[in-house]
Amino acid sequence: MRRSVFFVCVFFCSMCGLFAQDNPLSFSLTTDGAYHPKSAYEPGGTHFSAVEGIYRSVKARTRFDASYELPLLVRDNPLQRGNHLTVTGSFELSPVSVLPQVSVLFSPAAMLEFKLGGMAGSGWNLGTFSGGIAEYDETARKYRTLTPFSAWYLCGWASATVQFDLAALWPGDWHHVVALAEYTVGYESMTGTDATLWSWRTVRGMADGWTYKQYYVIGYRMPLRLSMVAVTAELTGHFDGGDYGAFDKTYDGEFMSVTITPTVQVSLTEKDDIYVVGNVSARRSFSAPHESEDEEPLLVKSGTEWFLDFFAVRWVHRF
Repeated sequence: MRRSVFFVCVFFCSMCGLFAQDNPLSFSLTTDGAYHPKSAYEPGGTHFSAVEGIYRSVKARTRFDASYELPLLVRDNPLQRGNHLTVTGSFELSPVSVLPQVSVLFSPAAMLEFKLGGMAGSGWNLGTFSGGIAEYDETARKYRTLTPFSAWYLCGWASATVQFDLAALWPGDWHHVVALAEYTVGYESMTGTDATLWSWRTVRGMADGWTYKQYYVIGYRMPLRLSMVAVTAELTGHFDGGDYGAFDKTYDGEFMSVTITPTVQVSLTEKDDIYVVGNVSARRSFSAPHESEDEEPLLVKSGTEWFLDFFAVRWVHRF
């Protein structure tokens, strides 16, 4: 599943910092499933690509999180009485990958968070599931699978988040208009290959280098089973198109991917939430027609193609 889907959870996890529990140790299990319809690759400038088939792929993953929260620099005022430091270890498994992660979050004020993290994962192909980890072979015009656990996806990142809940100024169960803005800087790389372009968990066209992510959320929380509706926007890209080497000029290494994701949260119990997600994304469009992403690095980028990417369901269980 695209990384953009799973970053929807950053908002909900971040907002939990406003309502810290007395127990410093917490555990959760998150399971996702996504269905991708087939959208045509249409040549030309900026346009919307219509759905041309009912099936492109399905994806799934599950992640176990263990977090330990400590009060830190707490002050006796509404903005700082919840100050804390949280260390989280995660283990994520999909049909084609494994991804351990660790992160440290510091909240010096109710509306502000800083976070550092790192991850290292590897992948494989499994039956109809493919694309765990691969390198681009421009001679063959295709991505070739790398040997599992001899090649690793590595990522280190830092982020700053500003979040707001209208109910903090206007108390009331029906006044939870929430907003979040996050900016992340990270470095991504792939070991075990000399190729300029590589693929991680079916996301093609990746390259070693410094990346950024802008993440924005506007949502409304309600004291109902249907507990939240929200819309997220995520903008990602490389700071330097030169990370793409010889592909930069035609493939546009500085291209900014955009995803728009409406989300509905249903609170089943105090420990269980279901999220229903839809996603519209923007990818490169090219001047020449093609049938596969494997052809794109050797084509000439001509604009932006918007398309319906997926529908997904996420289940979060807190122990």
